[in-house]
Amino acid sequence: SMHRFSAHMFRTAFLKGDLSAETIVNETLKRICLFDDKLGAFLCTLSERAKEQAKRLDDKRKQGKPLGKLAGVPIAIK
Repeated sequence: SMHRFSAHMFRTAFLKGDLSAETIVNETLKRICLFDDKLGAFLCTLSERAKEQAKRLDDKRKQGKPLGKLAGVPIAIK
């Protein structure tokens, strides 16, 4: 399952088109919702912003535009 993916695995799957950025974001947000009540690891999640950026990133990949080095990798800042 995706929660065991490394950053490299996410990036590779995204670049190959095996996973969309939207799928990665949605699955990551679902996991946060499932466990964060117990863990309290997140003060806030910018869910809508992340979903919008994922759509733009998927469009860039489809158009063959340059992507950043962390494209497709979910990131949390603590």
